[in-house]
Amino acid sequence: MTQPNQVTIPVPLALQKLIKSNNNLLKTYQSQLLKEIEDANNEMMNLLNLNPTDGWRLDMDSMKYIRANTAEDDTPITE
Repeated sequence: MTQPNQVTIPVPLALQKLIKSNNNLLKTYQSQLLKEIEDANNEMMNLLNLNPTDGWRLDMDSMKYIRANTAEDDTPITE
């Protein structure tokens, strides 16, 4: 989208191809890394007996496993 009074020049095809290739490779690599994280997380949760059906999940921002408190058990698990 161009703005009024804005001059544009098309990016050369070689640069367009490099940008598209870079973006595709990044998407592929990110997808592969996320799959590896999911596999490792599933294995780790299994070792720690943290069942996802019980509400356990990995919070990658805080680097912790978290679970919403239930009526049965409202005692938080600490480090």
